[in-house]
Formats: sequence, C-alpha cells, structure tokens
Amino acid sequence: MKTYRLLINQVLCDGCGNCQKSCPINALLLKKNLLSENTAAIYVQDGKAHEGAEVCDGCGVCVNTCHKKAITIQMVE
Repeated sequence: MKTYRLLINQVLCDGCGNCQKSCPINALLLKKNLLSENTAAIYVQDGKAHEGAEVCDGCGVCVNTCHKKAITIQMVE
C-alpha cells in the first residue's frame, strides 16, 4: 500500500485554510463527526497548515488549492 506525506513550506503558507477545507479525507471525517487535529490529513493551527494523521491518499487537492504553492506531496514506500 502506498502512503503519502504532505510537505508544507511554513514560510510560504499564509494559513488561509483552503487546503484543510478542500481535503476529501477531512470532508469524509467531518461527515462522520470524526474530524480533529488527531485524525485530519491536514489542518491549520496558529496561522499555518500542518500535516495531520498519516491518512493522506495523495489525491493532490490540497496542492492544487494552495494559492501560495506551499504544499507538495511525497510518496513514502
């Protein structure tokens, strides 16, 4: 099974939250009332985005949503 890591450039990130709001993993967790900092794929805290739980499926929605180009995805073997 492939796993993915979110790499977030904290210098570029302006904490807008678009990545958190657009993440389909987060949307599914929210629908099931399970979304938290401990379960989210990506979340915003203290004005910056952070990689959350290791649940990223590598879809790239957060990368495409980030207007600052602060997010990249790395496949981890």
